[in-house]
Amino acid sequence: MASNHRKRQLASERQLKALLQETERLREENAVLRIQASTSGPPRRQRSRGQVANSRPEPESIYPGTAGAIPGHAT
Repeated sequence: MASNHRKRQLASERQLKALLQETERLREENAVLRIQASTSGPPRRQRSRGQVANSRPEPESIYPGTAGAIPGHAT
C-alpha cells in the first residue's frame, strides 16, 4: 500500500503548491487594490487600522459639525 500513500502525498503536494500560488496571486491583487484605494480619494475608514495607542480622534470625527465649538458652552 505504499503506492497509495505516495499518491496521497503527491496530491497533497500539488494542492499545497496550488494554494501557495493562489496566496501569492491574492497578495499581489491586494497590493494593487490598496494602491487604487489610496489614490481614489479619501479613505472611508481612515483610523480603523494602525491607530496609535492612547491617541484620541479629533472631536470633529466623533461629532461632525462641531468644529470650533467650545464644549459646555451652548449659545
